[in-house]
Amino acid sequence: MKQTVIGIYNDEIFLVEGNGFNNLHRNYYGDPVFCVLRPVSKPMLSSLREEDEIKEYVRDLWKEAVRCGDYEGSLDDYVEDVIAESGMDDDDEMFPGKDESWLDALTDEMREQADKFIKEHSGYEVGTWEASGCYAPDSEFKGFDFVFDTPEAKEIAETYTKERNA
Repeated sequence: MKQTVIGIYNDEIFLVEGNGFNNLHRNYYGDPVFCVLRPVSKPMLSSLREEDEIKEYVRDLWKEAVRCGDYEGSLDDYVEDVIAESGMDDDDEMFPGKDESWLDALTDEMREQADKFIKEHSGYEVGTWEASGCYAPDSEFKGFDFVFDTPEAKEIAETYTKERNA
């Protein structure tokens, strides 16, 4: 199903699946289903890529794998395997456990706009974006903080905001 990048609210990028507001993927209650991308700051990204941090992140997973007989190597070997499988050697924005769902809907131009918006309005540099789940904006929502400059994004953002605040 086609994904449309709508806008930014509370530093997160909201996307919807479907074409036009009347043809969106909706939940049981009839509300649009939003896919959400959250920013990972540059300092946090650096931390998530550090070997010592990765070791602490996977220590319990390694213990469980050894206990179950699924892994026989050392913790250091396990960390090396996790790093190799994560693809972070080939991509400066990867880290173990990163969820890349929906990132392909974000064009390079949209990414630049989002990074610039976060820097200007929230004061930090984005290192990467990752999927954070599917949910609607919180109960404080009055409108998107930033709407991407596409006809679909503008139409869906405007209609959703009116519906939500009616």
